[in-house]
Amino acid sequence: MKIKSSIAQSLSLTTAFLWLGTIAQVQAAPDTSVSGILNNASTAQVSSVSELTDVDPNSWAFQALKSLVERYGCIEGYPSKKYLGNRPLSRYEFAAGLNACLDKIGEQIAAAVEPLATKDDLAALQRLQEEFKAELAILRGRIEALEAKVTELEYQQFSTTTKLDGSVVFNITGGGAGSDVVSNLYSTAAGTVTPGNAANTTSTGRTTLNFRSTFTGKDQLRIRVRGFTGDDISGTLGAGTGVGTLFTSGSGNQPNGLSTATFDKVYYTSPLFADNVRVWVGPRLQGIDIIDGNRFAGGDDLETFSTVFASYNPLISGVVHSGPGAAFDWKISDQFSFRGLYMAANGGDSFGYGDGGIAGGTSKVSAEVEFRPVQEAAIRLQYAYVNAQNTGGNSTIFGGGTNAVLVGTDPTFASVGGVLANNAQTNVFGVNVDWAITPGIGLFGRFSTGDTSIPGGNGNVTSNSYHFGFSFADLFAIGNLGGIAFGQPIRITGSPGSPIQGADSGTENDLELFYRFQINSRLSITPDIQFYFTPGSVAGNPTITVGLLRASYQF
Repeated sequence: MKIKSSIAQSLSLTTAFLWLGTIAQVQAAPDTSVSGILNNASTAQVSSVSELTDVDPNSWAFQALKSLVERYGCIEGYPSKKYLGNRPLSRYEFAAGLNACLDKIGEQIAAAVEPLATKDDLAALQRLQEEFKAELAILRGRIEALEAKVTELEYQQFSTTTKLDGSVVFNITGGGAGSDVVSNLYSTAAGTVTPGNAANTTSTGRTTLNFRSTFTGKDQLRIRVRGFTGDDISGTLGAGTGVGTLFTSGSGNQPNGLSTATFDKVYYTSPLFADNVRVWVGPRLQGIDIIDGNRFAGGDDLETFSTVFASYNPLISGVVHSGPGAAFDWKISDQFSFRGLYMAANGGDSFGYGDGGIAGGTSKVSAEVEFRPVQEAAIRLQYAYVNAQNTGGNSTIFGGGTNAVLVGTDPTFASVGGVLANNAQTNVFGVNVDWAITPGIGLFGRFSTGDTSIPGGNGNVTSNSYHFGFSFADLFAIGNLGGIAFGQPIRITGSPGSPIQGADSGTENDLELFYRFQINSRLSITPDIQFYFTPGSVAGNPTITVGLLRASYQF
């Protein structure tokens, strides 16, 4: 009975002393993280309390430490011989100290030499209990409150498998030109003339909700719901090849703030066979999620440029940019990756739109090989093949301004001189690079060239596009970001044998600058200014200037 009582007293005493901190720590601005302690210092047995150079012999805890060191021999100190008795004790440190003391107590119990607890030990324990009574009561209350909050969150959680995130973007957009603008992006007929100084200052917006579900921890079922409101001036006037900004879906949006929400991304992605091979499949893929990524331009469109042109390659990503399809990303090594993508613009159509369906209608096959010579730089070689069927209806431009060729997306067709052309085939080659020159300065660039073969003796149409720029992280303040991009949207450079008479009459060049003020982790304010020189690649067109103020909210 005496031995059992001594064991119980000793365990209580050991635990109380350990809460004071029973492991000596590394001095000189120590790494107090668990990994820092475990990785940066080795332990050594302390045989006398006098070895702990920072323990005051007049301290009330001196005798307790003396007992643990010299009587029980269960303190392991670091070579610095510092104790640091006032620093917080981690759970790992507590476990290490407790284990050492229990081992020593076990040895003494096995030897059964003497009682393991004395009256002085019990007095010290009582004094410790009184000393830390208030702190222990506070900790107990906080733990109970946390347990109640965890229970409430578990009861009210949205889903055990699905996370919801989203964003809202508000824009104020204004600008125009000094004289009339000729916009001729949708046919080879005479262009539409728009008064350049008649544009209104507008309010535009975009709301996005993402539902991300995982069933294994490595896969994801993604469903995105998105809605737009308001018109963008640059797209309406035909600048930037008529695509405008990322935050409007083109002309025809509700001008009164209302927006129609659509499910514009629905796909499932998961590793295949191994973690370095990932596949995508779904009724609504978007090619830019797999191919044409760039760390400084594109990707997260809430953080960088506002225009579509500065964010993606219009020939690689702009033609058949979304639809039913499948894709893969194979990370061959740390230096090489290979990606492939197939999309059918009207893969859900059973009759009409040419042959329609997954394989019979307008489709695109694209591939990308990425090479990283160093971690700070990447070079991506790209290829895309587009087979555009006679679909009629609306289309997305492929080609420049005055002599635009329509090889479209959703639905799509090829048109030369107003005559629909079946089976117009396009080959595109591109390159996409980024380089983190320093931690704060990034360089990016994209170039592409395309060749469209028009059947029926109509010849070929060639076109190209490029842009490049710089990104400046933490510009003027930590968390802020600046950027500049310059380039040429899609421009027809030749049309030998086709009804189109030569290249575009002019060459459009675009310049965009932005500065993002990061208010907090959820809110940013971004002034953005854009200049469109010779818009629409129509010679004589005046420069269009657009100013945009963007507020982005993330949740």
